[in-house]
Amino acid sequence: MTALVLATRNRKKLVELDRILWAAGLVRALLTLDDVVVPVVVECGATFAETAVLTAVATASATGMR
Repeated sequence: MTALVLATRNRKKLVELDRILWAAGLVRALLTLDDVVVPVVVECGATFAETAVLTAVATASATGMR
């Protein structure tokens, strides 16, 4: 098991994914952007998926979790 940072501030997503991942034994600690220091990412992607990738890459870089 390991720690995982969700690149979101949505607490409902955190609760739902925490329940699923904990039950599957896949994660020990689940964090959000509120729990780590990550620079604000400008949502400039042309699609939701592009913006999600930008946020995920910034989060991984800032936390050293890859």
